[in-house]
Amino acid sequence: MEKNSFRTGDLVRRNHLDQLEYLGRKDFEIKINGQKANLQGIESIIMKYPSIKDAIVVKNDQNILESYIIVEDGSNLDTNSLRNFLLSYLPSYSVPSKK
Repeated sequence: MEKNSFRTGDLVRRNHLDQLEYLGRKDFEIKINGQKANLQGIESIIMKYPSIKDAIVVKNDQNILESYIIVEDGSNLDTNSLRNFLLSYLPSYSVPSKK
């Protein structure tokens, strides 16, 4: 087996057959329809929106980004406004979908 290694951000291990097994990523970079996206970067843009207290972005089983958001007490979130805000900073493929 070839012994070269490259710093790709992928986590792997060798199994008992000396084959590489993919374990995941050591960063938060993912691919959505062939395009790279950084989950932490998307979360940081969401956090810039007024009245957002916390946010997390995940990729679901259908390869779609979803965001889970906590707003400050007494605040209402206008999802259309948030989406437009995000589109002003992010490419459309990295804006979490609206359900």
